Amino acid sequence: MLLIQTKSEFDELISKIMKLVKEYERNSMYHNEYQIYLASGQNIKFTFGEQNIGHLLDINLDYLRATGLFKNKEGYPLLKEFLENSYTVYRQVQEGHMSFKLIFSDYISDKLEIFEMITNYFSANDIELVCQYNKSRIYQVDEEIDYPCDYFIVKKNLQGDLLVLGLIDKGNICYPMTSMLFKMDETQNNKLRKILQNQVITYVTTINIKNPVNNFQKISRLNLDQCLKKNTKLKICRNLFPGVSVDSISHHEFITNGYIQKLEQLKSYKNLFVQFKNKIDSHELFELDQLSPEIKENLDAEWIDMIQSYNDQLCTQSTSNIVQKTYTNLLTENNQLSDEVVSLQEQLEQVKKEKEQLVSQITQIQAQNEVYASFQNEIFEAVEKQKRK
Repeated sequence: MLLIQTKSEFDELISKIMKLVKEYERNSMYHNEYQIYLASGQNIKFTFGEQNIGHLLDINLDYLRATGLFKNKEGYPLLKEFLENSYTVYRQVQEGHMSFKLIFSDYISDKLEIFEMITNYFSANDIELVCQYNKSRIYQVDEEIDYPCDYFIVKKNLQGDLLVLGLIDKGNICYPMTSMLFKMDETQNNKLRKILQNQVITYVTTINIKNPVNNFQKISRLNLDQCLKKNTKLKICRNLFPGVSVDSISHHEFITNGYIQKLEQLKSYKNLFVQFKNKIDSHELFELDQLSPEIKENLDAEWIDMIQSYNDQLCTQSTSNIVQKTYTNLLTENNQLSDEVVSLQEQLEQVKKEKEQLVSQITQIQAQNEVYASFQNEIFEAVEKQKRK
């Protein structure tokens, strides 16, 4: 419950708000773009725009705008002007023209705590769950809250409290609409139930943060073990609240496909190992060029090193006078010669182009000479005619 009785209490509250706003500006947080990939296959892109900050700090900008005390009418400039002229507001309240109750909500302490935590950089593992909120799934009674949100992101702090960020979808990007703090007590589940009942929940697999102003970029992904733990927690949550369903099929398909690809790679390696063993048994070189392009493309560097080490060792042990160098050296020289051939071919193509340009210039000059010769003949004929006269 908000209770401001002295100017020092008011100044302390304003100081906290100003500190959070300065930190928000110092880190260029309002330029951060968060791309969140969900296990359900959906993607969410959102940003903490300046126009949302006053609301997230739980300051009633509409009330401040209606007082006529401030020249700025837009959200963020109005918020900054209010903070810079807080003493004027305090005097207006003392004179009975304004009310702290109408400026700040009773939950502003929680809102400031949430703001400090949700606007920090967070990773995929920080987020407990994401809910795509569908109001048509909720049976609403009068005393319950109607959340004007399209998504809810739920994050847990070190104390076990739940930080809930509500997003509204504006087409290409989402913006924060509301934030809530559910304390770790007996009412936490009841509050969460009002949001999650009959909804579909999922978890975050990847978060990509980009800031075009300060060039900050950060990507965080869940590994397979973390995904399994997230999915287990969602199943527990599903059993706690009525009508909740879990959607992680898209990421499970991704993991399954990756597992199948890994099996195919293992089969390929098994065949490769058999071929390699046969070469070792017969003391023959194992030439990489004999492998199919598909195998060569997906071949790990360790395999290549092992094969070429074997070839080198085989060359070193040879008593033939012909074998003067190791396989790796020969292969390196061959690659260098191949590069030289490519370079010479490029030079040849360049010379051909230059030759074509020279031939074209000669042709143009010859054409000009013919024109000049024709013009000269006309002059000579005119002079001869003049002489005969």
